[in-house]
Order: sequence, then structure tokens, then C-alpha cells
Amino acid sequence: MSTSLDGFIADPREALRRESRMLACAGPEGACGVWATSRCVVVPRSVARHPAYDAARAAMARRGLPVVLRGTGGGIVPQGPGILNVSVVVPIAARRQSVRSDFRWLCEPLRGWLAERGIASRLGRVPGSFCDGEYNVVVADRKLAGTAQRRSRTHALLHMVVLAEPKLGDALDAVRTLRCHLGDATPLFREAHVAMASFESQCAGEEIAQAELRRRFQRHLEHRLRAPFREERTMENETIHIHLIVDVPAETAAGFEALMNELVAVASKEEGTLVYEWYATGDGRTWHILERYADAERGDAHVRGFAENFAARFFELVSSCKAIVSNNATPYIRGVLEGLAPTYITQCAGLHRF
Repeated sequence: MSTSLDGFIADPREALRRESRMLACAGPEGACGVWATSRCVVVPRSVARHPAYDAARAAMARRGLPVVLRGTGGGIVPQGPGILNVSVVVPIAARRQSVRSDFRWLCEPLRGWLAERGIASRLGRVPGSFCDGEYNVVVADRKLAGTAQRRSRTHALLHMVVLAEPKLGDALDAVRTLRCHLGDATPLFREAHVAMASFESQCAGEEIAQAELRRRFQRHLEHRLRAPFREERTMENETIHIHLIVDVPAETAAGFEALMNELVAVASKEEGTLVYEWYATGDGRTWHILERYADAERGDAHVRGFAENFAARFFELVSSCKAIVSNNATPYIRGVLEGLAPTYITQCAGLHRF
């Protein structure tokens, strides 16, 4: 896999030139980069067409804040300390994905990182956030990341801006100032945003967060390209299996069983959930949870509901969790379960009568 955009690139214009070259030169293996740049404001070409743009850009330059054009869509986006960028180029022909499904796919690694920590996330808009859009990654109604994309005839460039550190005041002030010069009074609130470091002290450093995102997105891209046709052409008729083995301390056993009853009640209403069974050993300390879903769509739907609504409580109640998963699990399921280091298995023989 080719990675031509990575690390700290001081000149934001050079960073965006590299991103454009990554799209223009990408081959069938795709490309992925995680990078940061100096403080500036990045805008799409639609903003550059504003009658007041040239004057606004000059005023920002006098304040030491460059305004830089980018090729993807969206709105005004800050760059600088505490902000990371993920750029992924994926062949279009090999995946046959829509714009919407590309956005969802791009968000899966970050949402998986959150789910491992028992943090529910969703995709959606956040009033008062910069460059608000339908495919923000949102935690507790606050924006953690935003997305944009650009498509050529053969490839899609998918871009994500991730707030890594909580010191965002200067970045948001820059966006607010440019909006003011353009006559845009749309509110922008610090409390509408949240950073990765808010969820784990180990990610407080931008360098550590950058390494974590790089690892996850590279694996995500590699898996997608390794078996694109199998996942999108035949998964519809293949069931997905998940087997969780969890240890439950005595002091949380009652809460765990209460949560079990809630989850079983939810699963009983899911038409595509074929098997959802919980088994306990004699001492009630080790549990085996057997799950089987009719197809990729139904598997994703259940796992997404678990990650968004129940994961935080679940992982507070267990002391360990192992996962054994069928190797036809979707990228979303793999992303959510990645922190458990699942064992992926292939069916070699046997039958079922569903």
C-alpha cells in the first residue's frame, strides 16, 4: 500500500498538493495518510467564489492566518495544533460504493476506537460546530470528527478531520473570524466539539493519537481492498457469526444479568438476528454469548445498536472479553471489535438449517 502523505507537514498548501497527487497517482492498492499541518484555515472552492473572499483572505493574512483552498467539499475547517487529518484513496471500480456508504466506511475505524472504550457514537449534524454535516462522528452530541470527499473517474479521496487535543479555542476563533469577514453570522460554539484526549489520557498527545489513527486506517484500507468483491457481492447470502467469551466478577453479576435481559429483548425484535444465546458456566463467572446474523446489513445493524447504546455498560461489568468471529464479518464489525483482538475463523465443513 502506498502512503505518500504522513506526519507533520509545515506548509498546508504543500500538504494539500500531496493529497491531490495521492488521488491522481493512486493505483489499485489505494493509499492512506495521517497528517497534521501548521495553523491556518482551509476552505472549499465554493467559499472562494464569495464576493468578499479576496478581502477576507487578505485580512486573515494580516493576522498571520493563511486561508488555503482544498479540493474536497464542505465548509470552513481549521488546521493546526491538536487537529489531525486522515486521507484515504480507494479505487471506485473495485468497490462499487456510493458516496454515502463511503462516508460510513471512513468513519468505522474511529467509531471502533470509541466502542472499545465503551463510548457510544453516532453519525450526524451538530449545531454550532464548524463545517457541520451529516457524516460527523458525534459523541454525546459533540463533534469529534468531520468528513469530506472528492471523486475522480477511478478513485475516491476520503478525508477526515479529527480533533485530537482539547485546546481548540484558537482554531475555532480562526473559523469564526473568517466567517465574520464573509458576513456569515452562523454561531460556532466550543462546547459543540470534543477531542480524542477527552476519552483517554494515553491519547492526550497528538503524536500518540496520530500513530493510533494511522494503524487503524491502514488496516481498514488493507482489509477493504483484500476482499472487496466477496464482501459486496456474496455477503448478502452469508450469515455472520460472533462468539464472545466474557468473565464477570461476582460484584457485577447482577448488573450483567440485567443487561443480558435488555439485550435479549432488543435482539428478539430484530428479524435478521438468527441466533442470540447467552450461556453461563456453573459458577456463573464465565459466559459464552453466541450470535448469528442473516447477512451483512443485519449484522451491522445489531452491532451498531450495541456499540451506540449498550457497550459502555457492558464493558464496565466484565473483567475480560474474547471474540471469535467468522471471517466474513464486515469492516464495520471488525472495526468495533478490533480492540478485542478477535480470532477470525473460516467454515470448512458442516451445515445449518436456517
